[in-house]
Amino acid sequence: MTDTLHIFVFYDIQRNDKRTKIAQTLTAAGLVRIQYSVFAGYIRRKYYNKMTTELDDIMLKYPHIDDKIYFLPIGQQQHKKINMLGKTTDWATIFEPPTTIFL
Repeated sequence: MTDTLHIFVFYDIQRNDKRTKIAQTLTAAGLVRIQYSVFAGYIRRKYYNKMTTELDDIMLKYPHIDDKIYFLPIGQQQHKKINMLGKTTDWATIFEPPTTIFL
C-alpha cells in the first residue's frame, strides 16, 4: 500500500461562504481546482485524514440538508486514461510529483 492517494474531490454546496471554506481547505491540502467545484491531485494519507476532518468540521458548522462532498480515489496511473472534450488538462502536472529538487 502506498502512502499517497490520487483523488478527485467534488462537491455540491449551497452557501457561498461554506463553498469558499471548502475550496480553501482543498487548495491548502495541495489539490488543484480543475472545475468550479471539482479538485484533483495527490495527497499523503495522513494529510488526507486531516483534510477530511477539516471538511467535516466545515460541514457540521454550516449544516444544509442537500450539501455533499464526494471523494473519488483513483489508481496512480488511471489519470492517463481520462478522456476529455474541450480544453485539455495536463494531468501529469496534477497527479505526478515533480522530479526537480532545488538546493
